[in-house]
Amino acid sequence: MSESDTSSFKVTAQQVLEVIDHIAITQLSLRKLAEHFGDLAKEKKHHRALTEERACRLLVAACSFLPNFEFKGNPFGPWWHNLAGPGTRSLMAEDLCDEDINALEGIVTSLQNLELRARIADVVWECRKRSHLIGRDAIQSYIQIADAIGHKGVSYLSYIQCIERAAQISGKLGLKSTEHSELIASIHARLVALSHDVGSARVCGHLIRILLQHTLAYSDPQARIAKSFAKHLEGEGLYDLAEDFWKLAERIHRLAQQKDDAWQCQLRAAECLVAIADKQSENPDLGASGWMLRAVEALRKAKAPPERIAYAHKRLLELQQQTLKTFKSIPLDIIQRSDFQEQFERCTNEVRAKVSELTFRDSLIFLATQILPTNWQEHREATLEHLKSNVWAGIVNTVQLDHSGKISESMAPKLFGELDEEFIKQKMLEGARQTTWPVIVNLWIDPVRQTIVNLHGARYHDLAFLVTNNPFVREGREGLYLRGIQAGFYGDWAVATHLLAPQIEDSIRRVLQLRGKVTSTLDSGIQQERDINQLLWADGIVEAFGPDILFDLRGILIERFGYNLRNDMAHGLLNEGDFYDVSSVYLWWLSIMLCWRGYCIANLSE
Repeated sequence: MSESDTSSFKVTAQQVLEVIDHIAITQLSLRKLAEHFGDLAKEKKHHRALTEERACRLLVAACSFLPNFEFKGNPFGPWWHNLAGPGTRSLMAEDLCDEDINALEGIVTSLQNLELRARIADVVWECRKRSHLIGRDAIQSYIQIADAIGHKGVSYLSYIQCIERAAQISGKLGLKSTEHSELIASIHARLVALSHDVGSARVCGHLIRILLQHTLAYSDPQARIAKSFAKHLEGEGLYDLAEDFWKLAERIHRLAQQKDDAWQCQLRAAECLVAIADKQSENPDLGASGWMLRAVEALRKAKAPPERIAYAHKRLLELQQQTLKTFKSIPLDIIQRSDFQEQFERCTNEVRAKVSELTFRDSLIFLATQILPTNWQEHREATLEHLKSNVWAGIVNTVQLDHSGKISESMAPKLFGELDEEFIKQKMLEGARQTTWPVIVNLWIDPVRQTIVNLHGARYHDLAFLVTNNPFVREGREGLYLRGIQAGFYGDWAVATHLLAPQIEDSIRRVLQLRGKVTSTLDSGIQQERDINQLLWADGIVEAFGPDILFDLRGILIERFGYNLRNDMAHGLLNEGDFYDVSSVYLWWLSIMLCWRGYCIANLSE
């Protein structure tokens, strides 16, 4: 942590209230409030009003926490990581001491800005859960915000987030508490009131999901509403939304152990995936083959008629061939241009603008399909050309240092005519680490990530389509993938890497198993699974993943002239700041890409 050198802002509630101009901030959002109090803190510091400055900085911290309400611990995390150096971050709620929390608790009832009141009450509630009065205040503030912004248009996500957060807090007050019962009843009333408005379909889907999460009981009205929306949306050609509602209806029927009804809904949801793929087949950029791959797996799980599965499988092969023709490598010649900075800004702005026009799902598919792994053949040719034209690149001894500064690997010098495959591979990895991977991360992956999370957020439910009906992801591992991918969206690379690296290893093992390869050893009657250092060189691995993906996986995870991320992490050689690096971001992107395109890797043949 670097933002504050003290564990306390050393201010009272009264001192904090004295720097708040309630009229001036009435309509400000949390982000604008953070800017307002930040500017005010600078002004107070200039005039040497240090107590007022500390009060302003406490408010800046509270307004700037980045919440992830699906996180099991305190959801108010830091706004940034690593900006002030390796391992640094901004403040998070758990950094506040009792004196800070007392000051915040003392101002809640005096606040007139609803967003600020909800945030302060929620932060105090999370840091001090015994304060039920604060919990009730947070619930009421969130509901008032939801009613104020409404459920129409682009504000519907904020509307849902407020209601969902209120439900989470009320649930923690007790599932049988008056507050929780009243809130659940009000959410059900909202659902019924909107159930005949097709334009409110997305809102109703979220409301049903909230009710299922916080009641865990069968509800016939919710099932009827879900199926009614699903049928209507199918008729409108909105198959992605229809699939969501069929899956909700299936979930409700399974709660009631109504197996036949659940199966019918499961089958209808699978058919929606077929329809999505067929509808998008005219634009391969939108991932038609990926949707048909999911459809094949969903139809199999739903035990659809064999002829229907055969049709989907045939269409899958056609769409895969069509998709392969559209793949293009990302041009990296930008780094060789004299106007690099100008071109860099132009490219990132174009990427942000493109993603801003897409829905969350299409943005994620864009991230998975329009950014490609390193082209192994082109990279090899470029490396050889570099060695040929730059004699010093080959004859100078090269060493690779680990994170502690020790020499982890060395590369003996060679003349161009003496090059062997191992030397060429090491030079390719060196070039990718120095240039290719950083450029792809900073020019494409990170701008797309930031744009997606700023516009849409990244919720488990919204990410689930990446891992469901997915033979690449072993059953029971879906949640681990989702938690890792979500952590990456919010910039928590230490968590993302710790979760995703082992899951990719398991998925590689699963891919080989699906292709009939043995992934374990047998010695003296004892079986042991091969680890990733062996799996990435196993028989059949090139045929499964292809040279491009394989080069990236090896370079990021296990090669010392690459990043060796998995091995350094597994052996405890990385500090916290070391995870906030190109390698973690690229691994996160590889995870998304493999989850989407992993069907092409896993064996789907009959």
